[in-house]
Amino acid sequence: MVTNVLVVGDPLAEAQMEAEKGVEFAKRARVGLVVDIIRSDLQLIRTLRGLTDKFGSFNDKQFDEAAFERHLASNPAFEEAGFGYWSLKAEARFFAGDYASAVDASLKAQQQLWVTLLEPAAFRFYNALSHAASWDSALPDKQETILRL
Repeated sequence: MVTNVLVVGDPLAEAQMEAEKGVEFAKRARVGLVVDIIRSDLQLIRTLRGLTDKFGSFNDKQFDEAAFERHLASNPAFEEAGFGYWSLKAEARFFAGDYASAVDASLKAQQQLWVTLLEPAAFRFYNALSHAASWDSALPDKQETILRL
């Protein structure tokens, strides 16, 4: 539901409400993987609304990126949530103009692309934009890597 609200361009405040409802429902249903997936959506929405500590970051009083990343890395069963997280983090970093971090997040998502049934267009789109935006500041060996992607 949250993805649909974002894709059709509904106001971010409405998307945030849907995401918060989804997190609470998944918590009550004890479906931790779904909680993790929706929390990533929620943090993207919160940063786009200017509600995180810094634009482009998911960190705020309710969420710690480093702790969440350790949680995702702690169990191979979390790879699908990890793909979503890294994809959305790349998107957030791209919007913030932090192209190097966007590329790093995109590369981490790329490693987990196999876990998703459908190849998300948004991932490919922001992956390409991040790599293109980082071209001028990339070292020659990084530029070679960008060309191969």
